Amino acid sequence: MIHTNSSDFNVSPSPASTEVSRVFRCVRLYAFMVLIFFAISCKAANSPEEDETSDVAPRSLTNITETAGFSARYGHAAAVFGNALWVIGGYNNTTRFNDVYKSTDGNTWSQVTTSGTVFTARSGHTVAVFNNALWVIGGYNNTTRFNDVYKSTDGNTWSQVTTSGTVFTARTGHTAAVFKGALWVIGGDTGSGIVNDVYKSTDGSSWTLVTANAGFSARDSHTTAVFNDGSGEALWVIGGWSGSINNNNVYKSTDGSGWVAVTANAGFSARSGHTTAVFNDGSGEALWVIGGWSGSKNNDVWKSTNGIDWTSVTTGAVDFPGRNGHTTVVFDSALWTMGGDSGSSGIKNDVWKY
Repeated sequence: MIHTNSSDFNVSPSPASTEVSRVFRCVRLYAFMVLIFFAISCKAANSPEEDETSDVAPRSLTNITETAGFSARYGHAAAVFGNALWVIGGYNNTTRFNDVYKSTDGNTWSQVTTSGTVFTARSGHTVAVFNNALWVIGGYNNTTRFNDVYKSTDGNTWSQVTTSGTVFTARTGHTAAVFKGALWVIGGDTGSGIVNDVYKSTDGSSWTLVTANAGFSARDSHTTAVFNDGSGEALWVIGGWSGSINNNNVYKSTDGSGWVAVTANAGFSARSGHTTAVFNDGSGEALWVIGGWSGSKNNDVWKSTNGIDWTSVTTGAVDFPGRNGHTTVVFDSALWTMGGDSGSSGIKNDVWKY
């Protein structure tokens, strides 16, 4: 039997080997600390708290076509319906239209063959998508303002809706919106005056006067959007023409009756004939204002998440002509602007995407 003792295998290290071991441990510790510092630096550089726009892809305003399938026009209306862009009616300074066009890509447009009781030629009307149908409301044909309502479930076959109740007076330059399960008609030019009244209907047929005198001044060629600034969804009215001046004020309402002045002087210049859309460019949902007339044709783009603070958006498009009477919609995760009056650059049938 062999007996061993741990002391038999313990060899006292030499001073030289102790120094080498100490140096090696220091090198390993230093390398470890460098790796930790590098990892923390990388995380900080990519942290959303440090760079909230790091995941937002850059965008630019791109010309999809200079000559869309529909003729040049302004005062038309546009909508997104059935996974397609739709352009309806409008004016070219000579002729008003009651034609209907659609496109699934913004480049190739086809004229829709209409039948049934089709709305007459007009401009300054509105189009809304409500209860799975396209709705055409009001407008002007050079001699007459309308308060008629038409609808179509496919864009082809149209019917005139029999209206009842307290129906809005004939008008042009008004706005329409879908909010809280109802169609809303706001403001406009009645021929006998510019108004600031608000109407609604839960079926497009029976109408109710919500208020004859909203909190904002009478106006036409304004815009209306449905937007949630974090305090709840509301109707928003932005800018417009009050008969002698353009406006750049912003109002909102949660019921269409009581209106709150969000700001009397937004960051963009006072204007009319602009467009407004609710759009998320990747940095959060916001109100977007595009173009319009403020003594000259504007081609600027502005956005705001609260209606108070407005930021000028750099679009990268130096060849986007200023315009008013155009349309803007949100389709396929992008903003689309179509047509309009560009003054010396002419009336347009171009299509732009942002």
